[in-house]
Formats: sequence, structure tokens, C-alpha cells
Amino acid sequence: MNRFVFSLERVRQWRHTQVELEQAKLQSLVGELHRLADEQERLKQEQDRVEAAVQDIVANGGSIEAGELFRLDDYRHHLLGLRAQNLVKQREQETRIEKQRQVFLDARRRFRLLDKLRQGALREWEKQYERELENLASELHLAGLARQQAARPNDSRLAGRGGAVEEVQEFRRVAGESGEGG
Repeated sequence: MNRFVFSLERVRQWRHTQVELEQAKLQSLVGELHRLADEQERLKQEQDRVEAAVQDIVANGGSIEAGELFRLDDYRHHLLGLRAQNLVKQREQETRIEKQRQVFLDARRRFRLLDKLRQGALREWEKQYERELENLASELHLAGLARQQAARPNDSRLAGRGGAVEEVQEFRRVAGESGEGG
């Protein structure tokens, strides 16, 4: 019997490579989303630090010049704008991730389909292989019996064309003679 060969193995391997590629793209997009989330957190901490500094000055009765207050307010608004832009980027990234997730899932589904076909073909090949082994074992057993019979030509029970048939006929003849004589 020939060794197992799946005719679509190259296609299956290509699909597997495609799954790995799409998974890497998805992981890259998720990594970028995490980077954006980290940036959002950093911007929030900076905004909180500026607001705390202004409140600290006011709470301690300190004076602050109007120009400095405007600059801090402008910076606070700048940080709010950056955070808003970052949120938009995060939403866009989430959309890209969802699209890539679908691409990945489709690629994985196509690979799994070929993999199931391969497994089915392998099971069928194994069944056929087992049948061939059983047939070979039967043929070897019969060949062994034939060799044994050929090695004992003087054995009256095995001699002739139908050794077992002759034995049954002899049994009937002996049984018939003992039955007639009684």
C-alpha cells in the first residue's frame, strides 16, 4: 500500500500560512489599540495634573497672573482635543480590528475545512490499509496451511484433493457399516 498523500496538502498548507498571517495582522492591530489606550491614559493623567496644579494654587490663596491662567487653560483645552482625537482613533482602530477579525475567522474556517477533509481522507486510507493488512494476513495463513499440507503427503486425512471431504465420507462409511450390522 502506498503512503498517505492528501491531494490538497499544498492548498492546506497555504491556508494555514494565510491563517497565521491574518492572525499576525490582527495582533498588530490589537497592539496598536493598546498603544492608543495607553496614550489616552497618559493624556488624562497630564490633564489631571494640570487641573490639580491650578486648583492647588487657588486653594492655597496664591495668586496667578491672567496670562499664566490663559496658558494653562489653553494647554488643558489642547489636552482635551488630543484625548478627543485619540478616542476617534481608538474607535477607528476597533473598526479595523473587527474587520480583520472577520478576515481571520474566514481564513481559519477555510483552513479547518481542508483540515477536516484531510482527516477524513486519512481515516479512509487507514481503513483501506487495515483491510489490505487483513487480506494479506489471510493469504499468508492460507499459504502456510497449503505449505503444511504439501509437506505431509502421506497423511491420509490430508491426502487427495478434498482432504476434509474424504474424512467426512470415511466417517459416514464407518458409521453406516456399524449401523447396518446391528
